Amino acid sequence: MAKHMDSFVVVSKIQLGPGDFVLLWHDCWMDHTNTPLANTCGRLMSCAKDSLLSVQEALNTTELTDLFHLPLSAQAYDELMHFG
Repeated sequence: MAKHMDSFVVVSKIQLGPGDFVLLWHDCWMDHTNTPLANTCGRLMSCAKDSLLSVQEALNTTELTDLFHLPLSAQAYDELMHFG
């Protein structure tokens, strides 16, 4: 069963509810793309304090800078600006 997981993930769509089990960087949770943020914002993710952060945890963060090791590189900052 585990060997078919990648095929299932490609054709499945995550419906974001509370976001507590959806991974911010590794799951395809954004409506306009079927690509995880880890693929599109790799430099930004490399600065993340927690690469297994849930969407819910990210949304509940009051200070965005708390999610990242600072300072961000210019490339990571650009990815952050395009993401937000």
